[in-house]
Amino acid sequence: MTAAGASRHLRNQAGFTVGELMVACAIVGLVMTGMLAMLTSGQQSFLMGAGQVEAQQNVRVAFDLMAREIRQAGVDPTNAGFPAVVGVGGAGMPNGAGFRLQSDLNASCTPATLAVCLNDPGERIEYTIVGNTLRRQALGVDAQPQIVIGGLDFTGTAQPAFQYLNRNAPPGVAAAPADIVNVVVMLQTRPTTTTATLATQGNVRVRLTDTITLRNR
Repeated sequence: MTAAGASRHLRNQAGFTVGELMVACAIVGLVMTGMLAMLTSGQQSFLMGAGQVEAQQNVRVAFDLMAREIRQAGVDPTNAGFPAVVGVGGAGMPNGAGFRLQSDLNASCTPATLAVCLNDPGERIEYTIVGNTLRRQALGVDAQPQIVIGGLDFTGTAQPAFQYLNRNAPPGVAAAPADIVNVVVMLQTRPTTTTATLATQGNVRVRLTDTITLRNR
């Protein structure tokens, strides 16, 4: 190849113009923006799912424990005639923030000894809402109330955590402890431990409601 031919060959090598480079950069930017949006959406969905799963698991553990003990409350083998559900403290109607379950597990009650016969360990169980926690205490067994679940948050609902219904059809609000045959439990909670709670998307609320029937009434 002659020197003139080599010179023409070098001059004919084409490159990218500034305009072409700018267009290419703009296309790459659009693609990256779309990918970032997809990743952000996926992360938010993951955080919401993780927060919801944790909150549901926490509240289901509490529900299972409460449902079992409420159903079994009111064991009265001697027909002494005490109510299965009373107010915290042992008397009166329970309220929306707490109640006491009573059972005569050792068959020691008579109508004349109701004031003292239910004092044996494990025959009285109290559930109370204190702040953002649900607490349980088996009187005569637990020295202090034990936290069943934390992270309760009743924002946006006027329904109390506990309601007490009679045996009417449909059930109405019970007027006295002896009339209670159904306990309505509503717990609304948020996740408390996972990293999902550090993000707004993971800080979800889960609400579960169940009506539990006293089997021994």
